[in-house]
Amino acid sequence: MVVNGTPGRILSDTQAVIFHYQTYHKRARPGDKEKKLIKARLDEGYTVEDLQEAIDGNHRSPFHNGENERNTT
Repeated sequence: MVVNGTPGRILSDTQAVIFHYQTYHKRARPGDKEKKLIKARLDEGYTVEDLQEAIDGNHRSPFHNGENERNTT
């Protein structure tokens, strides 16, 4: 996957998902545990686009943005 049309910058599928997550969380630095979880979902047959859509959906969800009984994200 090429990032933002930048020539020569190719990302693995796992890196592409992390890069997308970081568009919402600039300071996030997912570690080995998170990378393994992403790879496991990809190995189950989910696509990079599926995982990116899940990230987007989470950030559109009022419940996941604090509008819940605990007022927490």
